[in-house]
Amino acid sequence: MDSNVITALNAASAVCNKPMFGFGPVWKDVAKLEYVKAYYVTKGVKYILDEGRDDMAHNYAVFVNYFEQTIGVANKTQPEVIPAKFAELLNGDMNTLVKYYRQHIPCNCLDEKYKEVKSITKLGLCCYSECSIPNRTVERKKMLYCTQCRVANYCSRECQVAHWPDHKDGCLKYMEKKAKLPKSP
Repeated sequence: MDSNVITALNAASAVCNKPMFGFGPVWKDVAKLEYVKAYYVTKGVKYILDEGRDDMAHNYAVFVNYFEQTIGVANKTQPEVIPAKFAELLNGDMNTLVKYYRQHIPCNCLDEKYKEVKSITKLGLCCYSECSIPNRTVERKKMLYCTQCRVANYCSRECQVAHWPDHKDGCLKYMEKKAKLPKSP
């Protein structure tokens, strides 16, 4: 897992002054997880609206996504938590960040901010750690996705092929778990 993601998750623990996994009853109650997710959405939006605190908005987006995915696992709509999205939210562009938060709020308080940032090119992160592109970032619409899991994304076919030996086991396990999920209507 990316060290920035680990730092962000540790920061979540520090916010609560307790280890993240010390809240057993919360982790087993989807309604409580939804409440915690809503708290992080609120904080993240506040940081976007308070100029100069985009770094904190990125951190809170990771928390929102973590709880969103944890809820998905609990509801059996996704097989496991996928850390790849964390790095993209933590290190991503403002267009991606603002759009992500807009999808999680019922109001229009981010509309003006979105107008400011919507022209920023959306960037994605290549999953291959040895990628030669600076910061492993590439325009998202040009990225390639693993044709099996659709979770891992790459800047090029070369990175996809080079990463396959490392990705293969996790990909196959993910697909096995996904196949066991109930089919949605």
